Amino acid sequence: SDRLWLSTRIVKNQPWFNHRRQVLGIPFGDVGYQWNALFGEHERNGKGAIDASYMWHFGTQKGQKFQRACGLLSGHRVDTRRVCLVTVTVGDDARDVAEITGQPMRDYAHRCGYDFREFTETGDHVTPLWTRFDALAMLGKYDLIVYLDNDVIVKPTAPPLTWFLPARDDWDFAAFNSCELDYMPRRVERELPQYCKVTGAPMPDGWTAQRYPNSGVMVFNNTDRMRAWKPLETAVGWADQNALIHAVMSGALNWRHIPRAWNFGHMHISGNLTAAMDDSVHFAHFTGTTYRGGRKK
Repeated sequence: SDRLWLSTRIVKNQPWFNHRRQVLGIPFGDVGYQWNALFGEHERNGKGAIDASYMWHFGTQKGQKFQRACGLLSGHRVDTRRVCLVTVTVGDDARDVAEITGQPMRDYAHRCGYDFREFTETGDHVTPLWTRFDALAMLGKYDLIVYLDNDVIVKPTAPPLTWFLPARDDWDFAAFNSCELDYMPRRVERELPQYCKVTGAPMPDGWTAQRYPNSGVMVFNNTDRMRAWKPLETAVGWADQNALIHAVMSGALNWRHIPRAWNFGHMHISGNLTAAMDDSVHFAHFTGTTYRGGRKK
């Protein structure tokens, strides 16, 4: 191997590893303590630390200590939520993109135990942009809907996104906050006022263009609020995202932020394409790319 991966949170006397690292000079990377969580340390930090880990390592615990650890973990809830991954493929350009992105999405859904659904018609919407919200009708049958834009490439190493979202009803949808990127606030500052002007929706108080959901990767939660939400449609601007932030600012929906690793986009920005290849990125989103026929995302 040209690289060693391990959890470096705790250093032990590992002759095999030390020989390859120190004598052979093979570089190593840290997979993160969550994948090799020494239970004694996490037990001291409380149940929240235990819940944040994927693999628990009992280490040298024996006898009563081992039995106590097993008892604590026996009540840990296995995630049995029903999940469907949804994408929208409408038009020739989108079908061309799906030739590249479609199979990785299906493979990911299968690997995570999710169902898969592809919408291929615009339906009664003003543009295909709004078709993604047809998935809301599936809430109830499913506990969570993972929505991915047609131009999202799922990495083969991506873990289940739903692992990182709590089984609670205090959030309605999850998405990346585009305004975490320093160039985005000035690009979106006119979006919500324009949406309200076009649709007649009241302008919420407190708009500062510091929060703006990117709708290319979302998770819908099966809550009363999410099922009842009906956006006002328009073809002007980044309309679906404007509808979402309007709902958040108005108190109709609760938004849970997810890290950029799940929606790493804007490949037309210098350096982003190279950065998207990093192992820390799970979903690469080709926003900003011009497709055949001139359609822009």
